Amino acid sequence: MNRSRANDERTGRRKSMLFCLECDDASPIDGNWLRCLRDEHVAYVCPGYGTTIVEQP
Repeated sequence: MNRSRANDERTGRRKSMLFCLECDDASPIDGNWLRCLRDEHVAYVCPGYGTTIVEQP
């Protein structure tokens, strides 16, 4: 069994990346995204376009 790796060997990028479909920005979840509290969720928002990338409880 192979151990999981922090980087994708083919691209050299981390596997846990978020992508903005509006501007092609890519960053890890703890990267450049704006974090906005919405009700009981945290929204990760693109700083350039304001697009919500993901919401988590």
